[in-house]
Amino acid sequence: MRPAAFLLAMMLMMLVMLATPVNGQTPVPAGQSVPPGGDRPTSMPAPPRAPVAPLLREGSHVVRVIGRVEADEESRTWQFRIASTDPHSPDHAMTLLPCSVLQELERIVATAGGSAQRFEVTGEVTVFHGRNYLLLTHPPVLIEQSARTPAAVPASPPPPSGDSTSEIIRELERDIGPIARRPAADPAANPADRWLDGTPDPSVDLRRESTLVVGRRGRIRRAGGGAYQLLFDADAEGLADPPMTLLPCLLLERLAEYIDHAGSDRAVIMSGVVTMYKNRNYLRPTVYRIPQERTTLVP
Repeated sequence: MRPAAFLLAMMLMMLVMLATPVNGQTPVPAGQSVPPGGDRPTSMPAPPRAPVAPLLREGSHVVRVIGRVEADEESRTWQFRIASTDPHSPDHAMTLLPCSVLQELERIVATAGGSAQRFEVTGEVTVFHGRNYLLLTHPPVLIEQSARTPAAVPASPPPPSGDSTSEIIRELERDIGPIARRPAADPAANPADRWLDGTPDPSVDLRRESTLVVGRRGRIRRAGGGAYQLLFDADAEGLADPPMTLLPCLLLERLAEYIDHAGSDRAVIMSGVVTMYKNRNYLRPTVYRIPQERTTLVP
């Protein structure tokens, strides 16, 4: 037998010996292991993943849906949770976007004396980075509130008669109970203040909610808190509107990818709908386009 043929025969015999089970053992399939001291393979299952509620499509509307409004201390936002009808499925949670209706909801929660209340709400759904957001469009209706014990009010002498504001408030308190005073703004304590970067300027002229912004040119920047803002270019008179924080939606997600790639110095032309929350305007973008930068050609 030639040496080459002999070597080939030996290699084939070794492969057959390696592939043959020893003492009747079965071969171990891929992805399984043999425990110490045992001859039976054990499977290695992947760790179970927590169930996730399906996303609602952007542009869909939540109409008179009852859910629980809760303050998320970690993200400093307000969450609207819809209980699932399936006990094995998680609740559907949506982050409430800043607007005048959210501000009214906060006032109701503070007056009801609890941080988690059941409301009937109506609004428009948006999607951003795999999460649902809800822009409230109609006044919320309080369905259920937690029981509370009214605080003892020390006796005080009767106030003088008159038509002052304090006198009117005292009369209302005698009729319907204590009126909740709005506390001073505290960005560290208020859940929705994470949308704010800096202190709102009371001297700035605010746009009314639902005002349309049509074809305005500006640039996108990333604020300190991570939100995206639109910085409007100055007009022909050299005046520029104050920047507006852009509300999360699929359009902003696509725009953010472009800005992160092309840089924040690129101009955009944007249209959208204005919201107002705590003396600050926000913009729900609806359309944007990238203008073509033209250079001056010198012959």
